[in-house]
Amino acid sequence: MNTPSTEFKHPCFYVPGKKYCIDTAELRDGVWRSSIHNEDLAQIRLRHPEAQLGDFEVIHAQAEESSKTLPVEITEKEFLYALSVLPPVGWRTARGVESFKISERLYGNVTAIYARIGNRYFTFSDLITLTAEEIANRINDSAAFKREPMEFMTLEEFRALNQTFYSPETSDEHSERDFDLLAERIKKLNKRDGRPRLGDFVIMPDESIRRFTHDWTDSLQTTIRQGTDSSFYFSPNGFCDFSGSLDSSLPIERLEETTATRLGRVWFFSNNVARMHNAVRAQVSFRAYRYQPATEDQS
Repeated sequence: MNTPSTEFKHPCFYVPGKKYCIDTAELRDGVWRSSIHNEDLAQIRLRHPEAQLGDFEVIHAQAEESSKTLPVEITEKEFLYALSVLPPVGWRTARGVESFKISERLYGNVTAIYARIGNRYFTFSDLITLTAEEIANRINDSAAFKREPMEFMTLEEFRALNQTFYSPETSDEHSERDFDLLAERIKKLNKRDGRPRLGDFVIMPDESIRRFTHDWTDSLQTTIRQGTDSSFYFSPNGFCDFSGSLDSSLPIERLEETTATRLGRVWFFSNNVARMHNAVRAQVSFRAYRYQPATEDQS
């Protein structure tokens, strides 16, 4: 565990999954110790129970790889804001895709990349060395682009949906702040890929529509047949929490993602203040899945 090794070119102590090293390591009297506090691995684990000894170059490469993300669709406002924050890097158009990179790195050589194709806008994180052609290929091949274009509420639509909540004196500033909170939650929601999310829609064999309400890992429960827009709380992390009647679970292996998206109603606390009579509503684009029951399920 703490045995000397010649395999380490740049030894350090680190916690798996974290994007930083606790300290560099030096071999002293046959034991790897931290450079600053002269602690061995057992002592370091008193503060960092999952600490390990490894090579910085390997750890850095793994952390850099974990910083990369898949393309997600965003609004024009987010695209234009990113374009104005810092001077763009590599602002080019290739294969009909306009793209640029943020000069400030997220980790190592990974940075945020923004792209526009037609009237659709996308972002993902990857190496700043990607060419405009590589970015175009990444967007065109992405699941986000292959889905139907997402619908985003405008500020005016958001205000209209909550016109009884915002008073005339505070409507502009108050609603704009909440609208920005909504946009941030949508961005976090859309970063999650690979399996259905609570709030997503499911098309049943009889073409009726429901929404996912609870995730049991190997199956998901849905709203009842009579309604799909019950209470879905939209959290700051982009997750939905459902309150209402739940139908039977559907096996995860029987759910197939479609390219369709549908608007679903959610609510959240205005200005992130959780109290009575402080909820605002919104409509958010969710993905749509189709349930394909096994033959025995249809009997």
